[in-house]
Amino acid sequence: MGGIFGFVADIRDQRPDILEKMSKAMVHRGKKVTVSSLPPFYGGIVAHPWETGTKIVSTPDRDVVALCEGEVYNSRELAESMGIPYAGKAANGFDMIPRLYARYGKDFVRHVNGVFGVALWDQRNRTLVLARDHLGSHSVFYAQAKDGFFFASLIPALLATDMLEHSIDLAALDEYLASLAVSPPRTLFEAVRAVRPGHVLLAGERSSEEHDYWRLGAITEDYEKPEDEFAGELREIFEDAVKIRAQYGGKAGVLVSGGVDTSTVAAVLALSGCCKDLAGFSIAFAEKDFSDAPLQEIMYSRLCLERHQILLGPKEFAAALADGAGFLDSPVNDVAFAGMLHAFRSAADSGFIAVFEGEGSDEIFCTGHSLGELNIQRFLFLPFPVRRFLFGFFKHLYSEDNSLPAKGVRLLARIGMFDLERRCTWVPGFSWRTRKRLLGRAYDSTQTWETARNYYRQTKLKDRINVYQYGLTRLFLPDDLLFKNERMASAAGVINRTPFIDFRLVEKAFEVPAKFKLQQPGKGSDGTKLIFKKAMRGLVPDEILDRKKTRGFSQPTAVWFRNELRDFVHDTIFSQGAKIHGWLDRRAVEQVYEDFIRGRVSSDYFLNSLVILELWMQKHLR
Repeated sequence: MGGIFGFVADIRDQRPDILEKMSKAMVHRGKKVTVSSLPPFYGGIVAHPWETGTKIVSTPDRDVVALCEGEVYNSRELAESMGIPYAGKAANGFDMIPRLYARYGKDFVRHVNGVFGVALWDQRNRTLVLARDHLGSHSVFYAQAKDGFFFASLIPALLATDMLEHSIDLAALDEYLASLAVSPPRTLFEAVRAVRPGHVLLAGERSSEEHDYWRLGAITEDYEKPEDEFAGELREIFEDAVKIRAQYGGKAGVLVSGGVDTSTVAAVLALSGCCKDLAGFSIAFAEKDFSDAPLQEIMYSRLCLERHQILLGPKEFAAALADGAGFLDSPVNDVAFAGMLHAFRSAADSGFIAVFEGEGSDEIFCTGHSLGELNIQRFLFLPFPVRRFLFGFFKHLYSEDNSLPAKGVRLLARIGMFDLERRCTWVPGFSWRTRKRLLGRAYDSTQTWETARNYYRQTKLKDRINVYQYGLTRLFLPDDLLFKNERMASAAGVINRTPFIDFRLVEKAFEVPAKFKLQQPGKGSDGTKLIFKKAMRGLVPDEILDRKKTRGFSQPTAVWFRNELRDFVHDTIFSQGAKIHGWLDRRAVEQVYEDFIRGRVSSDYFLNSLVILELWMQKHLR
């Protein structure tokens, strides 16, 4: 997938040199470079020769110039709404961006169904407009420097200008340690900011304004509609979301994880005939407790998919982890990106240019960790001041230890937490006590949940479970899952297509009352994604729909890091040139390592966090 880059500044003498530096930093996203200028605006795109979506468009009088990257899936509808002839190619959706801007102003991408990053220069109003797709599959970064305002799809392109400091934002580092990823507008670099998903940034000569064009927070549940009607609507939207992405073209495959999500995507593609000679790409492990190969086999056989199954071992995993970290603008504590990189490269090596995947379903339809929030509901009948008085003390005893008493302390601590903090700690991250030890004097918890707090204030949802899922959809989904997948796909030279993040499906999913999505597990059901499974009944084999899921897609790092990859982990974070010790206390890092190796902490999230951070710093810090 290509990318955009450029700046607004009166620095004509340096212009060619700066643009060249920025484009070279994005060469893995395409070697074809096209530039455009409308002083003081200078910009360009990089693209692969086969790409049709990444382009530069403008009005006839060039009062508006837009740099666009990504894919638009509803070109026909956009053309009809604008009263212009449909050209018959999905890629032409970006051609309408200047017209959409003229009609809708800062809401110009509200009705664009796709994944994209856009930089638009309005010459008449001397305004730069940066836009990011609804769910944030693609990224747009920016920085205000002494000599101008810079933007790009990748942070390395901004840093390549040599006009920005490379110093780390300590508040963002704390956020990474607490919640797996850094949320926009922060990045791990102090000088660089990111446009939020579903937002546009308008940068004028005197001020900047961020605008929420999607306003997902305004949606509320529909308690009048029956469950069967919801199921029918969801299936119709989902099937359309898959098909319009397939119409974009290119030889396409699909990830086959063995789970409900990728299975439904694969089933729609195969049974509708959207993609001829459909191929599946999957990851399996010799460690059977972590491998979903038997479930993958069901889908390969039922749908007659061309099989591309990779047996991922520790050596290959470690190499992909180190390689993949270099393609992450900000570190993401999610080792799944190593497997994703292998799967996408397998697709590229086989001549595919697009791969469908199933990210997003967990966040809008409720998955396993949602049960934690469901189980805590029984204690929330007590007024918060009472809960805080009775259980607030346990927060100070909160730790990552896996002993039974420690698990009990975490439960009691969560009962006494503010709703915001509780919702933000179900996905594993370091406790505030451990972060304080790691960051030392630099630790400041006052900004840790700032982005989450702002999102939760917006929502009009009533069900506590839906509110929790809303937070995941605004934070964890774009900042971790979608980010790592897009980065690994682009690193492999393919496009990832994600039907679950069609904004129509997300809006409809949040209209569904939580009782139709999540219930306590029972005989024959894990209690999760109930409405979606109901909608997909008959499309996906019952063996997939009805299995009692005990984990998501995971890799056996908890085993490998104590055995085959123990030396790799140790040498990564304790080598003489390790960079994390310039930001984190070495003794605290050693304690995290020892706690995991000795079995005092069972989850590998915590050690993963440090390994990935170090690998990222080796690639991105001077």
